[in-house]
Amino acid sequence: MGDRIVTLPPGCQGLEVGGKTYRGRGANGGEYAVVPEHHANLIQSVDTGGIVSGDFKVGISARSGRKCPACGKRWFTWTLECHSCGTATEPE
Repeated sequence: MGDRIVTLPPGCQGLEVGGKTYRGRGANGGEYAVVPEHHANLIQSVDTGGIVSGDFKVGISARSGRKCPACGKRWFTWTLECHSCGTATEPE
């Protein structure tokens, strides 16, 4: 088994699959992640528009996050662009 490149959505700085975190790489530090083939296959099998389940883990943080000034949605500290409307997020 080899490693595979997984393209990350805009504003995403990494992902967590099966309890392991993969940090984003690329010019902006969040264009893609390199993951083992078995995790890439699991990611490819999920098509939920950004909402994931199963072997995936959703992280909860007590730190201040970021907020979209356009639509008001709140995001994690590493989300630099709103996944809903594409506007740059601002620190809370």
